[in-house]
Amino acid sequence: MIHRATLGSLCLACMASIASAQATPGPIPPSLNAPRSGSDTGAPQSSAPGTISPSERELLEQLHAANVTEIAAGKLALKRARAKTVKRYAAEIVRDHEQAERDLARVAAQASVTLKTPPTDKVEALNNVSGPANFDHDFITMMAREHETAVRLVQDARDKAESKPVQDLLATLLPVLEKHQDHALQQ
Repeated sequence: MIHRATLGSLCLACMASIASAQATPGPIPPSLNAPRSGSDTGAPQSSAPGTISPSERELLEQLHAANVTEIAAGKLALKRARAKTVKRYAAEIVRDHEQAERDLARVAAQASVTLKTPPTDKVEALNNVSGPANFDHDFITMMAREHETAVRLVQDARDKAESKPVQDLLATLLPVLEKHQDHALQQ
């Protein structure tokens, strides 16, 4: 059984390599910049554009680490998984988390946040799993745990987020993470 800390580190490492390749800052996509309906969320709003709180900086780092780990694990599963359903799920993970990482990188760049390369322990542990059936099981278990943690993180952070770009990022991420968690539990 792969330890949760090991799996999280693997996802982070993968996300870091992708982030470094795709970290060219650009404008925040309209989906992340659109006005929120019912804009009174109860959360304080940052006054200066591009300004985020220390807790939001930490949140971006955590989300970056999760994206990196899940992208790396997904790419590994595309190579090593036996079941077609697991390979389809892995492709979904890679596609969605690469998009999430691009969106996150734009928010971070706008706020002058440098995202650090996370450790790769979790993906390395997954890579060391022997046998395709064991790999499929461990990959799905890892994704269920990682997404449970990520969903909880985003749910807890969304009402506390102070800046609009971070609020919008969280609103975009949550349904994707919940979908991934549901798909992992259905495998």
